[in-house]
Amino acid sequence: MFIGTQSIDASQLGPVAQLRLARHSPISLILGALIGGAAPVTNFVTVHCGNLAWFDGQAVRFARWDNPLWLMVAGSFLLSSKSVLLWARSTLGDWWCAVGLALMLESALVMAPHPALGWGALIFLIAINALAYGGRNALRDLRDRATVEAARAPAHSLEPRVEPELRAPCAGP
Repeated sequence: MFIGTQSIDASQLGPVAQLRLARHSPISLILGALIGGAAPVTNFVTVHCGNLAWFDGQAVRFARWDNPLWLMVAGSFLLSSKSVLLWARSTLGDWWCAVGLALMLESALVMAPHPALGWGALIFLIAINALAYGGRNALRDLRDRATVEAARAPAHSLEPRVEPELRAPCAGP
């Protein structure tokens, strides 16, 4: 989307602006929630139901590194962590805080010693990813709408325009 002469990206906008953008395109927000929510849900279910991590009362224990389910966790982590980092950077205004928030949420999702902490992280990550992807999709939708509208606009012709003959009502031939 172009505002003035500057191109903007959803990751440059704060969370309120992203929500306002996504509000104009609810389909973008729903699609963002589905795409962005898939990664944290996949991680949560794979780690906790696939017995990749558990709390034995004293420490968090992990399955062996050669378990193939860790590949799914790594891919989901990469997908989610980038959008969480960019969203946190635009929200908090500082890379250190953004990295801290992303590490805290992503690690709490898989290593929480209490289920409530894991569920809380899951809810936060779904919401953040929904806003991040929803805002990005809403901007793309606005750009695409402008492109479609420009394509629908009548082309300017170089041929002279012929005006229809106007007659007064009830005038004879």
